[in-house]
Amino acid sequence: MKFFIVFLCFATVTALYDHGPAERFWDLLKGLQGEKLQQVKEIVYDPDLTKRQTLEMMDDWVENQSPQIQALYKQSMDNFEQRDHARNAQLDRKAEHLSVAGRELEAEIRAIYDNLDLTDRHTCESVAEVVSMSAHVLQKELGISPPPCDEVFKTLHKH
Repeated sequence: MKFFIVFLCFATVTALYDHGPAERFWDLLKGLQGEKLQQVKEIVYDPDLTKRQTLEMMDDWVENQSPQIQALYKQSMDNFEQRDHARNAQLDRKAEHLSVAGRELEAEIRAIYDNLDLTDRHTCESVAEVVSMSAHVLQKELGISPPPCDEVFKTLHKH
C-alpha cells in the first residue's frame, strides 16, 4: 500500500517535469520535421507562456496547416486527454488511502497543476512552495519533497 501512496504523490508532483509542457503534443512532435517542428517547439517550450497561451497559440498555428497536420494535432490532443483521464482516475483511486490532510494536500497540488493560467515554471514553483509549507509528516505520508524547479527548467527549455 505504501508503494501506491508514494506513486500517487510522485505522479502528481512530478507530472509537470516528467512529461514537460510538450506532453500534450507528443504525437504531433513525433510526426513533424524541419521548419514545422521548429515552429511548434518555439511555442511549446516558450517559458514565458502560460499553459492556456500555449494551447491558444498552437490552435492558431494548426489552423494554417495542412489537413494531415490538423488531423495529427487533433489525434495528439485526444491521446493526451485519454492519458490524462486515465492518470487522474488512477490518482483518485490511490488518494482514497490517504489521510484527510494528505488528500487535501494532493488536491491542492493537482489544482495548481491543472491551472492553465500559470506558466510551467510558476506551476513547478507553486507546487514546491505548497510542499515546502506542508507539515513534514504529510510530506512523509505522500512520499514527496519540493520539486527541483531550477534543475528541471535548466534542461527542459533547451529544445
